[in-house]
Amino acid sequence: MLTARDSIADRVAGLDAGADDYLVKPFAFDELLARLRALLRRGPHLTAAVLQIGDLEVDTRRQTAMRAGRILALTTKEYALIEYLARQRGRVVSRAEISTHVWDDNHDPLSNNIEVLITRVRRKLDNDGAPALLHTRRGAGYMLAAAAPGE
Repeated sequence: MLTARDSIADRVAGLDAGADDYLVKPFAFDELLARLRALLRRGPHLTAAVLQIGDLEVDTRRQTAMRAGRILALTTKEYALIEYLARQRGRVVSRAEISTHVWDDNHDPLSNNIEVLITRVRRKLDNDGAPALLHTRRGAGYMLAAAAPGE
């Protein structure tokens, strides 16, 4: 996390929110590089290979997703969306964040591509009467969670 907020409470909140490191501005460029090298030394152990949300398993090494023991047939974009939402599980993710992480920098976040992709993924994830995992928070974004927000 790179920020101008420098109180101990801000640092603790940032690290508790999931940051691997916390660097306060202004900073020395050499310190930033040293911190990046330290993060890179952690290697592939930095993130889990299998992400679990309810009965959904996302295998990040094989780039596959399985729900209730059934492999989901996903396109590259569908998998990218599921993996990104799984990494952010339990947190509402905005359209802009999805646009940035699933498409390239030239993607128009105002197009309806995100809604189309969400609909396709929802059909594949939440069929056969299984409890919904992909939730919409109107005006805010989308969330992958075992229980609907507020339950």
